Amino acid sequence: MRLNHVAVVCSSQENADRFYEGVLGLQKIKTSPLSEELARQIFDSPQKCQIILYASETFAVEVFVPASPPEKKAPFAHLCLEWKMPGDGSSGETHRKGGFAPHICSGL
Repeated sequence: MRLNHVAVVCSSQENADRFYEGVLGLQKIKTSPLSEELARQIFDSPQKCQIILYASETFAVEVFVPASPPEKKAPFAHLCLEWKMPGDGSSGETHRKGGFAPHICSGL
């Protein structure tokens, strides 16, 4: 079994690009609309939004950017990543000191 992707909600495409491309270095693969009808069929939610797929060779994130902010945020929703910088052999703990934390929370 292999994890295909994770899905998160972001407040804007600009914030998503800044984080997923700028910080994580993922490539934007595609952007597509999610219609109100399809959102209702798949997620039982009538809210339309943009879906942005960012990926690398080993990891993919599907980012949902709703037309209007959700009424309520999921209090425990998060994405937790740990990474190593090329050549330094360190983990997320070292990068926390440089301003990068391995716990990335929703609402980016």
